[in-house]
Amino acid sequence: MTAIAAVIAIASFIVVMPLMNYNKAISAFENENYILAYELFDRLGNYKDSQSYKEKVYPWYVKSTLANCSVGDIVNMGTYEQDNNSTNGKEAIEWRVLSKQGNRVLLISLYALDNQKYNTSRNPTNWETCSLRTWLNSEFYNEAFFDTDKALIETSTVTASENPSCDTDQGNYTSDKIFLLSIEQVNKYFSSDIERQCKATKYAYAKGVDKNKKNGNCCWWLRTSGSDPTYAARVSHGGGVGNFGFYVDDGGSAVRPALWVTAK
Repeated sequence: MTAIAAVIAIASFIVVMPLMNYNKAISAFENENYILAYELFDRLGNYKDSQSYKEKVYPWYVKSTLANCSVGDIVNMGTYEQDNNSTNGKEAIEWRVLSKQGNRVLLISLYALDNQKYNTSRNPTNWETCSLRTWLNSEFYNEAFFDTDKALIETSTVTASENPSCDTDQGNYTSDKIFLLSIEQVNKYFSSDIERQCKATKYAYAKGVDKNKKNGNCCWWLRTSGSDPTYAARVSHGGGVGNFGFYVDDGGSAVRPALWVTAK
């Protein structure tokens, strides 16, 4: 094959492949294979009307992935700034499946998504009264999820479970869309320190989350109050659970939202 023929062959391949994938995506959509259709339209970027189709298929894609997921799987739902480059839009949020009970699925973000204080001031507080609960169920909830996502997110009864090391007032049970795991839950759903280790997104690190120099991990908040009402429990860089906690107005700890969704 001559050099010119090779160039022509490559050019033809470049032109034909997107069209083949586009047709494959349309066929998948028409045959209700929403997971494949969404992934193909996503890869096609701005080719033809792929973005329009991607938006159209998104609600079915989310429902399909949730309905077919298993504990330990990673699923996508919602969007949030993560690469610290706002010019290219928000990125899909990846969630780890912690539990599946019938058509109910418990999710936690795979990465820590933001830098937020547990409470904006170092005053006695708990999950019921802290500023982080308000932020998660207002600003974050509205920024991260489409209306079709919100229709799947349950209003959960969030328990005020005791701190196993400290006799601290945990407040009352709450009703929330978005919450943090408790000490009890983080020990239940993660079997080891290694599993609890977490990295934050570039955006969260840029906002001030402390990044461990050795492993690149972050510390992330739990909702359980610590050794006194001005402390909140958190998971360390190494994945250990700090029952005694850290000051609620610490500016370097990260947030891993959790939520229950209904796989309709």
